[in-house]
Amino acid sequence: MVKKRSIVFAVIFSFVTFGLYGLYWIYKVTNEMNTLLYKKDAMGGMMVLILTLITCGLYGFIWAYRLGENVDNLKRNPGGNSGILYLIVYILGFGLVDLVLAQDAINTYLDGQGA
Repeated sequence: MVKKRSIVFAVIFSFVTFGLYGLYWIYKVTNEMNTLLYKKDAMGGMMVLILTLITCGLYGFIWAYRLGENVDNLKRNPGGNSGILYLIVYILGFGLVDLVLAQDAINTYLDGQGA
């Protein structure tokens, strides 16, 4: 089930838990994006976390780029450049900003759907 999340709470809780909530947030955002875009065969959040940990963070670059593309698709802007933006932000070490932007897109989408 996809639900709106408080971005402020998620960011603060990510810091308070020393990043553990951030991992959970990655899991949830990935799965919710797949649900909203009807991607039944897409890689789930747990696999994203496992691959990111196994590759010492390298898979995170691919995840960030794909997350940006998914945000573009959710906003019905498939030709957008959010994938590049999300990748650059991730490379600069601000992966939490990617989550904030993706969660904002999810929340905005749900607002438009009357959720």
